[in-house]
Amino acid sequence: MPYPGKNASVLSRLDVRLVALLGLALLPIGLIAMVQTYRVINSANISVEAALLGKTLAAASSERETILKAIGAAKVAARLTVPVLENPDVCSARLSAFVNQGTGAVFAGY
Repeated sequence: MPYPGKNASVLSRLDVRLVALLGLALLPIGLIAMVQTYRVINSANISVEAALLGKTLAAASSERETILKAIGAAKVAARLTVPVLENPDVCSARLSAFVNQGTGAVFAGY
């Protein structure tokens, strides 16, 4: 392609116009691709978080059940103990029986 003269504008060259037109035509496709990529990344992050939460819940379920059983056992021990607080021997016997029943408690006191 011959070199344009000094008075010719750079925008009057066909190759510059073609590059500008193709760049402008491909801009929306590039923007759509970027938006879709960010959506895929966000979706993947949400899936990873959900999987991690599920594995965490599965791993901690036995500990959670143990804690809930201990809370229930403590409530039962409290209901058994309150009526006999005036009689320390009966109270001690009930709490000893509570510990010996295999509730998982090592010590029970009020």
